[in-house]
Amino acid sequence: PMEPIYIFTSEEEGCSQETIRLKPFRLFTKMLSLYLPEELEPMREEEKDMYYPYEGRPPVILTGCTGHLQMTFQLLHTSLNREEILDGARSLYKLMEEEMPGKVFGNLLLYQEGKMPIAWFTIDLDREEKGRKHVKYVTSLLGRFFLGTVTYPKEESFKWQAALKNIFGTFEEGEETEWKT
Repeated sequence: PMEPIYIFTSEEEGCSQETIRLKPFRLFTKMLSLYLPEELEPMREEEKDMYYPYEGRPPVILTGCTGHLQMTFQLLHTSLNREEILDGARSLYKLMEEEMPGKVFGNLLLYQEGKMPIAWFTIDLDREEKGRKHVKYVTSLLGRFFLGTVTYPKEESFKWQAALKNIFGTFEEGEETEWKT
């Protein structure tokens, strides 16, 4: 059995912002196994309609107990092999810059310490200090374009950037299934 992993710990109970405990998740019928913060649960339908009111929204949307943390996971029909991950992320970056003029984008980074290389970048969604930071990341999952996002409060950036690297390090390809987007 896969045990929880502790990244940050504090003595507070329940929905503490300090503690991040990761637990195993499987997505897309076992095509991807990874560890995610244990507070995450599937977002309720009415919340999905509010936060993601468009067609083609990610099939998997998870949210934390306060709603400040959100993660989405999407397996696109586009093929993408490992050598193309950075190019795929660059294309996405350019597209987002066009779709979100005036937003502040972080550098495109490549995480290579885990079993699956992951390219990622941040976008400041709000100008305010108390705003939200949004991460988009790209990897190749069984030869397909995998797109993930994470949204968290800006003031927790340091914690989540560290946590994300831990999370990325747990990504592991599973078996090919008949899963369809």
